Amino acid sequence: MKKLTSLLIVTMMCFSVALQAKNTKVTTKSEFTTAFSALADGDTLTVNYNGGLVLNIDRVTLPAAGGRFYFRGENPDSLPQIQIEINGVSLAEGTTYGLIFENLHLQYRSPGGSSGQIIYFNKIYASMDSLIFRNCEITESVRSVFRSVKPDNIKDAAGNDSIVFTSCGDVDYFEMSNCLVHNTTYTSGNNWPIIYFGHLPVEVNFRNNTFYDMPYVKSLFTMNYADPSQGRNAVINFENNTVTATSFGGGLISPGTYLGEEAQFNINNNLIVLPNWVNDRNLADTSFAAPRLVVARYGMISAKNNVIQGYRDWKAGQSLDDLGNGEFLSLDTVPQYTMEELGVSFADFTDPASGDFSYLFNNPLATAGSDGGPIGDPRWVLSYNNPRSFEASASIEQAVVTPMKGVYESGAEVSVTASDVVGFTFKSWKDTSGNVISTANPYTFTITADVNLWPTMKN
Repeated sequence: MKKLTSLLIVTMMCFSVALQAKNTKVTTKSEFTTAFSALADGDTLTVNYNGGLVLNIDRVTLPAAGGRFYFRGENPDSLPQIQIEINGVSLAEGTTYGLIFENLHLQYRSPGGSSGQIIYFNKIYASMDSLIFRNCEITESVRSVFRSVKPDNIKDAAGNDSIVFTSCGDVDYFEMSNCLVHNTTYTSGNNWPIIYFGHLPVEVNFRNNTFYDMPYVKSLFTMNYADPSQGRNAVINFENNTVTATSFGGGLISPGTYLGEEAQFNINNNLIVLPNWVNDRNLADTSFAAPRLVVARYGMISAKNNVIQGYRDWKAGQSLDDLGNGEFLSLDTVPQYTMEELGVSFADFTDPASGDFSYLFNNPLATAGSDGGPIGDPRWVLSYNNPRSFEASASIEQAVVTPMKGVYESGAEVSVTASDVVGFTFKSWKDTSGNVISTANPYTFTITADVNLWPTMKN
C-alpha cells in the first residue's frame, strides 16, 4: 500500500468492508466506551447530538487487530463535543489502522491540562492507510491533535539491536479538510505541533481549514523521531486555508530533514497572515522572529496565489546541514500577495478577533485564487443577494454584546443579547440617533436595512 495514495483507492477499500461493518449510535459516555471496545474493521461509531452534548471519554485504546474505524456526528451543523485520548498499539506487519473523524468537536480528555495528545501512538509501530479529519472543530488539544513516536530498537541477548525501527510506519493518506482549529496549546511551555508525525507520510492534505487563536503552537505539521535517511518523497498539499496565528516558531509546515529531495509541496490559495489584534489567545509577543513557511532540507515548492503577511521569505525555511548543504530543488512562488497589494484588510472580515472571517462575495479575496475561486477557506465567502450589516457598539458599562457585528440577507431574523455587568442591569437598545428601539433582551428583529445599536444600562 505504500504507493497507493489516492483518495479513490481509500474509498474503494471502504466499500470492501461495508457489508459486514456495523454502525453503532451512542449518546452517553458508557455507550461510547462500550462501542469503542467492540470496534471491528469497518465499523462506524456515530454520536447523536443532543443539545450541547459533551462526552468526556478519558483514555481508550484501539483494537490490537488493526482495522479502519469511523467516528462521526450525525449532524454536520451541530457537532457533539468529545473529550478523549486515543492510544494505538503495535501492529503485526501487513496490518494497518485507518481513522476517520467527521462532524465532531474534538478536545483532549483533560482540557486545560499541561500535557497530552488527542491521538497518541507512543513508541508504537502501526502503519496507517488513512488518517482523516473532516468538518471537525478542534480545540484544547493541549499538545498535539496527533503525535507518534517510533519504538525503541529491540535488542538480542547480547545487547545488540536485533530489530531496528526507522519510523512508526507509514501513513498512506492524511487529510484535514473543512475544519476549524483554534484555542489549542495556550501556555508558553506547550510549544507543540498540531500534527506531529513519527510516521513517514505518502500524501498529506490540508484543505479548506481555518486556524486561529494559537499563540504557542510550534507548527501545523511537523515530522520527528524517524530515521532521516529514509528520505520519503511525499506530496504535501496545503490549499485554501485561512491561517491567523502569532507563533509557528518551528515553521508553518516543518518536515525538517525527514523527506526526500523530490518531496513536493503544493501551497496554493492560502491566507497566511499574522493577526492585528490582541486577546488571550493571540498575544502581541514581540520576542519571536517572524515565522518561516516551509522548513525542510529538500523539496520542490510550488506556491501560487497566496496572501502572506508577517512571515519570512521562502528561502528562510531551507534547513541546511553544518556544511551548508541542502536546498529546495525548485521554488516557484509567483504570484504572491500581501493584504495591501490585494486591496483587503482585517476590516473586511466580520469579526476576526472572535473567529469570524466571513466577508462579502465582491471582496477581491473571493476570486483571486489560482482557479478564479477564493483565497483562504472558501466557507467564509458570503453570497447574499441583498446583504445588510449589523453592528452593536459597546456601552460605557462594558456590557458584552453577542453578536457584536455581522452581515445578513435582507429579511433574515437577528437576535442580539447584552450581558449584565457588576452594578448595572440592562435597560434598552438605542439606535445611532438615541432613539429607544427595544427594551427586550435578547432583542429579536427582522433586518431589512443596515442596523447599528448599543445597549444602555441602569444601576
